[in-house]
Amino acid sequence: MVRCSAVVFLLSCLASVALAQTRASTARPSTITPALNTVAATVASPPEANRRCLGVIAAADRFMVKKSGLTAFSSETLVAPIEGWGLDDLIVARVRVAAGAGVTVLRLTYPKSMFEPFYDPPSKPLQTPRSQLTDIVRHIAGSTRCKRYVVITAFPGAYSRTNQTLSGVGVYQNSPFKKTYLFAHLLVTVFDGDSFAIRKNPYATIQSRLVQAFLPRKDFDREIDSTLFPLSAVEAVNSTALRNGARAVLAESLDDMLPAFLRE
Repeated sequence: MVRCSAVVFLLSCLASVALAQTRASTARPSTITPALNTVAATVASPPEANRRCLGVIAAADRFMVKKSGLTAFSSETLVAPIEGWGLDDLIVARVRVAAGAGVTVLRLTYPKSMFEPFYDPPSKPLQTPRSQLTDIVRHIAGSTRCKRYVVITAFPGAYSRTNQTLSGVGVYQNSPFKKTYLFAHLLVTVFDGDSFAIRKNPYATIQSRLVQAFLPRKDFDREIDSTLFPLSAVEAVNSTALRNGARAVLAESLDDMLPAFLRE
């Protein structure tokens, strides 16, 4: 009888230990699951550092070749595909220098077709270039959530007291006099990272216009030997002299403009 009671007592103890282990094993996931959920939430949400980044969209990788003659029929304009020249890479590098230390500069990539409606709009566009650019930037920015976005595009403008319009980076030759120049006509646009509102152009103030009125105008042109003027787009693309000269003129233009745009 005593032996039987001992066996029953032993079995009771083993059952108690098993029950305690079962409860511990079932309770353990509840203490780990919240930690896993916290990690997942941290990874899914954008890092706070991105709110201080400066997003850069470089879209000036086009090279205009323009020759003006005595008549409209003797003038010629073409655009050379110069993706291999690295002009967009240079733009990002100069933005990084102008932004200064401590600013995270994030280059945003995009399909080249994104800017086709901006540079080559339909004959009767439904949007203004300004609204077109805003839509493009919103799409490219996606979920990056930077504090600001700097967009560099070609800017069409009259060439130094002539009726000729030059845009972006390129080479221009005045046919009658054979004067040949490399030029950089660029547009810098800064967008707010939250609202995508376009920030005020620092060169559009009354003070800036007064300064420009009394200072020599900077065209960021560089005269080159007239024999370097290309006769075709292929010749332009393969010209090392044009490539190096274009990069130099582009860097000079950006280094002059960017600091004013990137001031807080």
